[in-house]
Amino acid sequence: AGMAGGSADGAAVIAALNDIFATNLSEAELCKIGLRVGADVPFRLKGGTCLAQNVGEILSPLPALDECYIVLAKPDRGVSTKEAFAAFDTATNIRHLDTCAMLYAASQGDLREICKHTKNVFEQLIEVPERVPIKSTLNRHGALAACMSGSGPTVYGIFDDESKAQSAASALKSLVKNIYVTKPVTSGLVRKA
Repeated sequence: AGMAGGSADGAAVIAALNDIFATNLSEAELCKIGLRVGADVPFRLKGGTCLAQNVGEILSPLPALDECYIVLAKPDRGVSTKEAFAAFDTATNIRHLDTCAMLYAASQGDLREICKHTKNVFEQLIEVPERVPIKSTLNRHGALAACMSGSGPTVYGIFDDESKAQSAASALKSLVKNIYVTKPVTSGLVRKA
């Protein structure tokens, strides 16, 4: 889906093994193990709003996002992450986002400015036929940002108003089956007793 679901599963298994075998490994040690499983695993263990650097193992905390609602719309068709990265590796003339502006906005916790700089280079490389109508619907209903997640195919919209998010989700039902309205969380893996 382009949302690091496999990495979330990997993080859960690593944490569960740590608990089951009472190894008492620290979060840093779990993240080091997790990095060998996948680049997003350390973030899934830590969570919150972070700047991920290098391969994904350097995580610097950023201010939590203001209250917002995120609409997720997942088309039926999947995207191969391996093929997406191969396409990126061979592409020329990629338009990159303004990482400095995004990092500054994130460091200030400025949701509107973050949304203004939200982009995904994979949208230039991966064809997801539903992407354009999904983004158009999200924008028509007041999304502050609408973008494909990761290597796709899921598209998300960020809203500062729950009623607008719910309205967008209802309107998307004619385009895709899998639609969710969510909110950001401030932690990664949550252990339940």
